[in-house]
Amino acid sequence: MQVLHISADFPDPLRPAKTRAVANLLELAPEHNHFVYSLNRTGWRAGVAALPFDDAHRAVAYGAPPFAVALRRFLLPVAHWIIRDAEQRNLKPAVVHAHKLVVEGLIGEIVADALGARLVVSSQGNTDLKFI
Repeated sequence: MQVLHISADFPDPLRPAKTRAVANLLELAPEHNHFVYSLNRTGWRAGVAALPFDDAHRAVAYGAPPFAVALRRFLLPVAHWIIRDAEQRNLKPAVVHAHKLVVEGLIGEIVADALGARLVVSSQGNTDLKFI
């Protein structure tokens, strides 16, 4: 089974010192094919760029202002970029796992719908609590 993960908490070449919590979770399920889109907010200017790593994953840099100002406007291009990339790679995920409710969940809903996958959302951390 293919699982597409959207997480800002996955170590990648852009920010290798991120927590290993999500990476450790994926290691607990080696029977699945995991594809991670590791999110990195890089500043307030709009745009999306990505760097492939570990054969299956992408470090995704996107611009957005701090404090969730106009959040949806800046996350839509990220979702559409992930959809295009997954289609070009011929990914057919059964599940899209958004590893937080707020940023990842907003992107994950659009991605899962476009790819015909189920959406799983983890709600965790201070950021989700603030929005809830």
